[in-house]
Amino acid sequence: MANLINSSLRIALESAIDSVHETFARDIFYWKTPQEIYLTEDVNYNPFYSKPPETLERVSESGVIRGRVMYNKDQKLEESVRSTEKQQIRIDQDKGVVRVKLRNQDAAIMKDAVNINFDGFDFEIDRSARPHGLFDPKYRTFYLQVKN
Repeated sequence: MANLINSSLRIALESAIDSVHETFARDIFYWKTPQEIYLTEDVNYNPFYSKPPETLERVSESGVIRGRVMYNKDQKLEESVRSTEKQQIRIDQDKGVVRVKLRNQDAAIMKDAVNINFDGFDFEIDRSARPHGLFDPKYRTFYLQVKN
């Protein structure tokens, strides 16, 4: 069966969407939970039966990714209380929820983040990521909640 959209038009449309993402993306700072690494020089050390060695190193990962941020209409971030407001179509939507659209490689980094910061506010992930894209799922949408 023939495709309605040929490959050259498909590439042009995907590059237009990528251009929109690059134009409106902003920096998002993230921090992950530090990993605890015990260091020992004892060759007879058994991690299952011995007590942990004295040397502990904490390795934390942080960085910057780029994504598009969308605030809900008429939303004030200063109100970080989780209250609901009814919409005309009867969908409950929390105040303080922000939608962030990321590329798949950035979404893989952000899914384990414990602290996310942009626009001077700290956020945490509220819901799991939703994949989407024009032809293939190249982006993921996260919903973030303002931290109290």
